[in-house]
Amino acid sequence: MNNQISLFDDDFNMFFPEDNIPQSVIDMILMTGSNHPDSILNIVTEYSKNKSAENIASFLRDEYGVGGKGFTYDNKEMSVWWNEEGIRISYGKSALENSITEKWDNAANRVKSMLLEGRYAPNNILQKIESYEKEQVAIYFYEVYRNLNISKYPDLSTLFNKKWFINGSYPETVANITEIFHKKENVGFALSIMKSLSERHTVDSDIMRFRFYTPENAVKLLQELNGEHLNFSGIYYKTPDITHSFITEDEINHAVIRGSGVENSKKRITTFFSEHTCKQDRIAFLRQEYGIGGYAHKPFYENHNGQGIEIGRDDISVAENLSWSNVEKRWSEQIEKGGVI
Repeated sequence: MNNQISLFDDDFNMFFPEDNIPQSVIDMILMTGSNHPDSILNIVTEYSKNKSAENIASFLRDEYGVGGKGFTYDNKEMSVWWNEEGIRISYGKSALENSITEKWDNAANRVKSMLLEGRYAPNNILQKIESYEKEQVAIYFYEVYRNLNISKYPDLSTLFNKKWFINGSYPETVANITEIFHKKENVGFALSIMKSLSERHTVDSDIMRFRFYTPENAVKLLQELNGEHLNFSGIYYKTPDITHSFITEDEINHAVIRGSGVENSKKRITTFFSEHTCKQDRIAFLRQEYGIGGYAHKPFYENHNGQGIEIGRDDISVAENLSWSNVEKRWSEQIEKGGVI
C-alpha cells in the first residue's frame, strides 16, 4: 500500500465533549467498533482508502446502523446507543437519558486521530487490511457475476474470463478471485467488465436478476482497490480497559418492539393496545401474537414461547428473560414515549 500525506483534506478540530465521561473512556468505546463481527477491520480498511471526512462519517453511520452495547468500566456500568443521529453514551443501563450525544463527523475525526497516533487498532488487524479489502471486492465481483440474468442474455457470460470461476465451492472461487486481484492489471480488467455492465445496466436493469449487487457498486469498489492507500501502525495500541458485560435496556426495548417477526405484528400490537387498557388482556394478546418462534441476527438472538421472551447476544454469557408481564410493560412505555414507529 502507498502512503499519503494526510487522511482527510479538511482539518477538523472537533472532539467529544468531556462532560462527566472521560475522553479516554469514550476513545475506548470507539475502539470496540459496532456490532458487526469484523467491525474494526471494516473501519480501518475504509480509512485506508484516504476518503474525505464527510464520506468516512457517512460510512461510520452505515457501519454502526442502529444498536448498542453495555460496558463496565471502573466498576461502573455504561450504556452506548447509536443510530443515524450519532452515538449516545451514558452511565447506567440506558443511553437514552442523561447522555452525551456525538455526531458521526466527530466520531470520524476522533477515530482518525487515534489511527494516526497508532493507538486505534492492533498491528495484527492493520496487517490484514490489504488482503481483507481484496477478499471483500472479490466477493462482490463474484456476486455480480452470479446474479447476471444469463438465461435471458447469454452474451453477458462472454465478458468474463471463465478461468477466474473455478469449478469448486463458493469459498474456493472467492479465494481464487482474491488471489487474482493481487495483480493490478487483473483488477483493471475486472473494472473494464463492470464498467461495460454498468453502462448496459443503465439502459436495461433486467440484466441483473436481483438488485442487491450492482455493477455500479462494483465499479466503485474496484476503483478504490486500485487506488492509493494509507498505511497505519498500532505501535501505541493498548487493549481497551473496558468490559462488554451486559445487554442494555435500549437493546432489550429495541428487540421487544420489533414484534413477533410475523408481518404487520407491530401494527396489530399497537392497535390492540390503543383499544384495550386491561393489562391481563394485553398479556394474553401478546402471548398469542408471539406464539413460539424467534430470530437470530448476529450477535443477537431472540426466542419466545408461552413463558415469555429470551433476548441474548453471542458475546454476552447471560441472556435476559422477560415475562409476558414485563413485555407488556415495555410495550406500554414505548408506545407512550412514541418509541414505536
